[in-house]
Amino acid sequence: MLSKMQIRNTMKKRRSELSPAEVRTRSEHIIARLTALEIYHRAGCMGSYVSVKNEVDTCTLIDSALDSGKRVAVPVAKQSHMLIHKESRTLADLKPSVLGLMEPVGEAGTEVSPDTLDLVLVPGLAFDHAGNRIGFGVGYYDRFLSLTPVFKIGLAYDFQIFDRLPTDPCDISLDLIISESDIHTVRQA
Repeated sequence: MLSKMQIRNTMKKRRSELSPAEVRTRSEHIIARLTALEIYHRAGCMGSYVSVKNEVDTCTLIDSALDSGKRVAVPVAKQSHMLIHKESRTLADLKPSVLGLMEPVGEAGTEVSPDTLDLVLVPGLAFDHAGNRIGFGVGYYDRFLSLTPVFKIGLAYDFQIFDRLPTDPCDISLDLIISESDIHTVRQA
């Protein structure tokens, strides 16, 4: 089995090779699958990463969710390696952070308690059928997800789905993984 680092490097390279048209087309299929789900329709408050570096595009989804009256909270990485979520009313209020992620800066956005989130979209480089994921290796999401029972959804390109990934005891598994060709259900909503 490949190590987490080998998988990270392979997936970063593979994802970087996608053209803007491929990202757009694949993302549209994935987001269509997500927005057709009952759990998405019922969610009043959604946590969502803001896509960067050829991740599944969440920007159009965030705009659409805001337009439909949903509250959207985006992650903010703290220096303590903890993750909080702040409500965002528009993507225009977000700026690149030190880590290169788009987030509300300074006092922008009200912090959202994890127990008010109905679902959270979790980024990753690789996912498996058991709901495991490999992120960038810092552990922000695993620490955050260990504190809340929120329904966790990974958005992935088909090539990011593995049969089995290496895991560590501190890894938190997801409930659902959506790719352009399938929905991998680990736990029902």
